[in-house]
Amino acid sequence: MPDLRLVADIFSPHYVKELKYSGDHPSRVLKIIPSLIKSVFRITSTRFFEDEIKWDKSSDPIEFFGQWRGIDPKDNRTRMWIKVKVIGKQNSKDKKG
Repeated sequence: MPDLRLVADIFSPHYVKELKYSGDHPSRVLKIIPSLIKSVFRITSTRFFEDEIKWDKSSDPIEFFGQWRGIDPKDNRTRMWIKVKVIGKQNSKDKKG
């Protein structure tokens, strides 16, 4: 018997929340996001995925990108996926971005 799968986007039409930060050392966000996702959503390491981390040091300001996902199973029928992207720039001399 085939599986029946019902998918609902609970944050539609605004499922993306955008936060902007400008100040000293914006690249430090890349270090704190994994532990923040795990603690806030109570996700174990086996349900947490680091998809991409990229740096472009060929230009000034340095550009960086990070993407993480986590799955939070609520019960046998419900799962919630969390996806976080960080995109930013940081000056190589004064570390502002």
